[in-house]
Amino acid sequence: MRGIERWGSTDMMQRAFKGFAELPGPEDVSTETWQEILQVGNNYTLAECERNFRLLARDVHPDTAENPDSAAFHKLVKAREQARGELS
Repeated sequence: MRGIERWGSTDMMQRAFKGFAELPGPEDVSTETWQEILQVGNNYTLAECERNFRLLARDVHPDTAENPDSAAFHKLVKAREQARGELS
């Protein structure tokens, strides 16, 4: 224990375990798929996903919407990224 205090490795251990607090908890993980978030049907295209994104983002965008919701907008952006990755 004296060696740990002497050579300063307690600070290193505190920094190493600090990252675990930054992980999202189970309540932060969404169970919705990107298809549900972007409100697309069974036969969807990338253009339809982009169109729905723009329509939905208009209502929640933090800079322009009447009732801004940054969490909902972030969820829309992540859904659009997943759609682009899957459909491109």
